[in-house]
Amino acid sequence: MCGWSRSSKICEDEKGILMKVWGWAAARPLPVNGLCAYSLWTGKRRKYRMEMGKSREKTATTGYGNYGGTMKEGQTGKTAVEEIDRNRDVFIGLAKKIWENPEVAYQEYQASRWTAETLKSFGFDVTLGAYGIPTAVRASWGSGHPVIGLLGEYDALAGLSQKAKPEKEPVEGQKYGHACGHNLLGTGHLAAAVAMKKEMEEKKLPGTVIFYGCPAEEVGTGKGFMAKNGAFRECDAAMAYHPSWFSYVFTGGKAGVHSMRAEFFGRSSHSGSSPHNGRSALLAAEMAKLAASMIHEQLPPGSSIHGAVADGGFLPGQIPAYAKINFSIKAQNLEDMELVCGRLEKILKATALETETEVKYERRGGCCPLLNNRVLAEVAYEAMEEAPQEPWTEEEIAFAGRLNETTPLPYQNKLKEAGMTGTDMQLLRGILPMREFDTNGCTDVGDVSHIVPAIFFKVCCYAMGTNGHTWQAAACAGSSIGMKGMLFAAKILAIAGLKLMENPKILEKAKEEFDRETEGQPYVTALPDDFSVENALE
Repeated sequence: MCGWSRSSKICEDEKGILMKVWGWAAARPLPVNGLCAYSLWTGKRRKYRMEMGKSREKTATTGYGNYGGTMKEGQTGKTAVEEIDRNRDVFIGLAKKIWENPEVAYQEYQASRWTAETLKSFGFDVTLGAYGIPTAVRASWGSGHPVIGLLGEYDALAGLSQKAKPEKEPVEGQKYGHACGHNLLGTGHLAAAVAMKKEMEEKKLPGTVIFYGCPAEEVGTGKGFMAKNGAFRECDAAMAYHPSWFSYVFTGGKAGVHSMRAEFFGRSSHSGSSPHNGRSALLAAEMAKLAASMIHEQLPPGSSIHGAVADGGFLPGQIPAYAKINFSIKAQNLEDMELVCGRLEKILKATALETETEVKYERRGGCCPLLNNRVLAEVAYEAMEEAPQEPWTEEEIAFAGRLNETTPLPYQNKLKEAGMTGTDMQLLRGILPMREFDTNGCTDVGDVSHIVPAIFFKVCCYAMGTNGHTWQAAACAGSSIGMKGMLFAAKILAIAGLKLMENPKILEKAKEEFDRETEGQPYVTALPDDFSVENALE
């Protein structure tokens, strides 16, 4: 099944002292070299240990990692890094073009075409419209095993148009914006694939690198549809990064998410002269949203319900006879998800009864929680330490500083998370220690992580105080800050992928962990059987 999991918030260190491990634990050095946590997997509890060497104990305040340095001759990834540097203008140009032409879920026609054309120009075997989805891409090079998959994305968000400026200023006439940095995400994985190919050719390494251009991550169904049609199963491991305000590798996971749509049907009437003759569908939708938010404290830990009215009428003088509301339901495991969805369905029925309206609702699919593979996490962290990171310029630091002035509370909170309270760090320099924690965020990389061993990590592409899905994130994604972060991420992915190519025994250990955690249960999509890409566009 999906393999939903949740690690506990409290664990014991080697001396029996209880430590809180949710979040960064202040991102300071651990008092011991190990960190214990617990995972709930389909109702069963098991204990595992993540050993950390001294490199894991460095503090984020020093800004460590190969910041602006060079790699040694013969070091794994050196040729790949040079290939990324040599083609940086190509990669930045593609990311910038996608940023300037944002497209939302399943409508990424230009982004997918440009991505496919670029990969073809570097000698990849490319399929545009892969897995029955017009905007999905599959590009491969090489033959045989190991097979490493790189998970690119390129969809934007509605209502978040923004120029690459530190003041809020939408692009005139543009409805969408890359406020989650997927222009950087897709191109970063593409650059890593190109770089891996170059070094594999030079070293005559056996194996295959596959770039997956995945649409519609923002609605949580793109990779699920791809998986239903056979994607990802060919891989020995899959890797993905996401733009962030920090650079870090974590073990633990992200929540799974389901979508539900409800439609209320009432009776129209004049809101002034005869409101008593009407039955407001909008009132029913608003009451359902309020009721869902009021039961939050009674939901299982890590679960939540978020609602947004999509259609509630147009004229204040008319009681609306129709309303539509979309819900997003998050949970840390399948049992909790069914429980929360059941609670929401009861709320919808009760609200319709109370308002004398009728309701129709449907589940519209979703994605599984992320299962980050610890063996692959160690490889990714090692690659993150080794990858050269281009230094920030004074202009970029000033740009970030102006953005941070617009988000004073998130800025201070993130300084605290990283153990940097009292500093004036505007952009993260270096990387943070690897940590074990879960988050209520979600990604459809979760589906892939229940098909093959996978790792998902974050790379700094934003100002310190920037939250995702904001105009500040869109501004960073179109700036040199985002582009530098993207190239750093590409180098990390390429180095980590090549380490796996050169040492298949690591992949064997990753597979052993994957089999333990999934208990051999096959992946089952969270998408309803009768749900299609066409339905998702409605």
